[in-house]
Amino acid sequence: MGIVLIELVAAISLIASVFIQSLHIFYVSGYGLYRPYGFSSNSSRIGGYDVEYVTIAIPIKNEDPEVLRGTLDVCTKINWDAKRFEIIVVSDDPPDRRTKIQEIADHYISMGYSVRIIYRDNPQDGRVGALNLAVREAKGDIILFLDVDTRPSSGVIRRAVELINMGCDAVVFRWRGYYYYETRLAKALSTAMEFIVSALYRGRSGYGFHIVPLGSGTVYRKSLIEEIGLWDNNIVQDDYWMGIKLSRLGANICYCDDEHVDVMTTSTYRAFKIQQTRWSFGAIQAIRRGMGIIIRSKIHAIKKLELVIYGLQYTPTIMIAISSYLYPLLLPLHSGGDPLLSIIGIFIAWIIVSATYIVVYAIITSRRQGISALEAIKRLGTSSAATASLALHIAINQVRALFRDRYSYMITPKGSRENSGASLGLSEAPEIAAIIAILIGIAISIIKGYELTLLWLMILIAPYMYTIGIILIDGKTSH
Repeated sequence: MGIVLIELVAAISLIASVFIQSLHIFYVSGYGLYRPYGFSSNSSRIGGYDVEYVTIAIPIKNEDPEVLRGTLDVCTKINWDAKRFEIIVVSDDPPDRRTKIQEIADHYISMGYSVRIIYRDNPQDGRVGALNLAVREAKGDIILFLDVDTRPSSGVIRRAVELINMGCDAVVFRWRGYYYYETRLAKALSTAMEFIVSALYRGRSGYGFHIVPLGSGTVYRKSLIEEIGLWDNNIVQDDYWMGIKLSRLGANICYCDDEHVDVMTTSTYRAFKIQQTRWSFGAIQAIRRGMGIIIRSKIHAIKKLELVIYGLQYTPTIMIAISSYLYPLLLPLHSGGDPLLSIIGIFIAWIIVSATYIVVYAIITSRRQGISALEAIKRLGTSSAATASLALHIAINQVRALFRDRYSYMITPKGSRENSGASLGLSEAPEIAAIIAILIGIAISIIKGYELTLLWLMILIAPYMYTIGIILIDGKTSH
């Protein structure tokens, strides 16, 4: 029984990893199928009427005011008549922080731009409450939603108007990454974010799948948001949930690759952890609550299935997390030969898929981001190490999302607020526990001569060791 269990643990973990990587490789293969949308002859008309006004909505709470200044500065450079767009900033900040925010807004108001700051003294429903208030207050026919750290390219509004005029109900723009602190993790996550988002959007668009709005950098027809009933409260991953709701209408959500928004990526491991654990909870919560909506939606059956798979893409991480602790601890109970020899075919498949993923990542990243293939691989190693080290955190939050809706979380720190210092804390206990468990497994593998298991465990421990180094080294960089 012990032999069967340890082999099963390893097999499920390897298959889970193969699934996640294969899914992304499949999505990337849709890159070449993507066809840019043409340009309409009249870029100021939507569905037969003129776009008189455009609203840019930015919700903020406890953000670095200088990040807001940078985003407003970029927004004022958008290629659109300044008299035909407004910027609404919905602030959930306490009164003692409002003076600086107002000073920044007043600077742009004095330059002739329409900038409104709406302060919420009783900020109910968090971010979604701010988004809904922005919709109710918006004067625009279309609304571009931005996070405070998101900086749109100059042609975003004009392109959105063109595409909505051609029949799109909403437009999602390509994400590019930038960072506040230049740490090795920041550069790696910036590169990885653009690769993953492009795969999930350009690739999925190429296959014709139902596009899910991004929380920042998406333009909607205001009437569409009103028709769908605005955003719902108690939803952690509001962008994916909105995608599910829009599937009910069969809404035409378009992805545009020829304009972009620059999104600030995290620079420290702890900030990345906050971001990813929230996402993992939110995706499962949305699937659990929205499965019925997807089934009854107006999109094609294949698109329904893919939309569910899209939301569950990281669920196999649960088994990867369990195996990191369980497999090494089962080794002392194992009396036969190397357990991995019994599942050598699965192990080889894992090696092949992993190697393929690395090659695809290097090719796509070097072409789209202008870095060398070697640098792309180095950055992949860093981002993969950080992601792998989060396995247990992600797994726990996904399991929690199956049974509950309430989720208390910190807002992902950005800019100067991301400073965390170079030290290990209680939040790194799962990572340290994984290192200890795998070290035990490595020692047993050496004693028993399990060469294949030794190789696998060395691969498993590398991300955790590297991540500890990132915390200590990059923490000093961002201090």
